[in-house]
Order: sequence, then C-alpha cells, then structure tokens
Amino acid sequence: MPTAHTCRPTTVPAEPDLGLDEVVVYRLDPAKGTLTANNPPFFKAPGRLRPAALCVFSQRPFAYVLTEMGLGVVACRYDAQRGTLEQIQTVDAAPGNIPANSSAEIYVHPNGKFLYASLRGPDSIAVFAIDAAGKLTPAGHFPTGGKEPRAFELDPTGHFLLAATRTPIP
Repeated sequence: MPTAHTCRPTTVPAEPDLGLDEVVVYRLDPAKGTLTANNPPFFKAPGRLRPAALCVFSQRPFAYVLTEMGLGVVACRYDAQRGTLEQIQTVDAAPGNIPANSSAEIYVHPNGKFLYASLRGPDSIAVFAIDAAGKLTPAGHFPTGGKEPRAFELDPTGHFLLAATRTPIP
C-alpha cells in the first residue's frame, strides 16, 4: 500500500514511499502541469530500507535518500534526461552505538558541500561532507536540544540550522 512520508517540490519529481519501499519517480510536463510515471517508475535500494525523505542539490546530478530502516543515507546519481536514480553509496547515519528509531528530514547545504539528516532516538542532526563524486563522509552529529527532531530548515545563507522537535529535553 502506498505510504508517502515526504513529498516536496525539487528538481527531481519523485517521492519516497515507506509502504512501497521505493522512491516513486515521475515525469513532469510543465506545459500541462501534470505528472506521469517515469520509465522505470521507481528506484529501489537493496534491502528493505524504507525511504523516508529525498533531497537534491540542483547544481549537481545527485540525490540523497534518507531511510528509516537501518537509518542510512543512499547517495544516488540522478540522470535528469532519463529520470533515473542510480545508487552509488549507502552510509550509516546513526552515531556509534546509540540506537536511532527513525528519521525525518534531509537537506543539502546551499554550497553543496554538506548533507544534513535529522535522527530520532539520538535526537540529533547527522552531518556528512559531500565529495565531487557525490559520495558522503560522516562529519559529526549535533544535538537538537529536544527529543525526536521532526522538521529542520537551513537558512538561505547556510549559516543557521533551525530544528523543530516533538518535546524539549528537560
């Protein structure tokens, strides 16, 4: 059963679907304002990772999928002409041995050099450096100041990250 977790307008017309365990990819017809299934119609990472969120950096051909199961990030090459995602790497997002029970948001820094992902359980934002090939290297975890981070946003300059959590930490 389809269960979209997050769907936001990006340069990649796609939405991660927890229920289908795939990223559903569409073709956008701007003249008609319609979406149709791409061919192939989805991206499926190996294993049952349950994609939760997707982000892209519009100036480079890469997309990143944040997963619920195993709390990882799948780095993909995005072919805009064909509308396809091709896995190039999967990295663990959870810090060390701290259990993380789910994830919420994922964003690329405005300069395209860093990726941020919110993790519930460790109540933190995972940060990764992005290299020229689109691959990720863990760069640290930062507490959100509250429990179960939901949404977060980077300001347009990339100097500030604002995180919304379910409850404050006492």
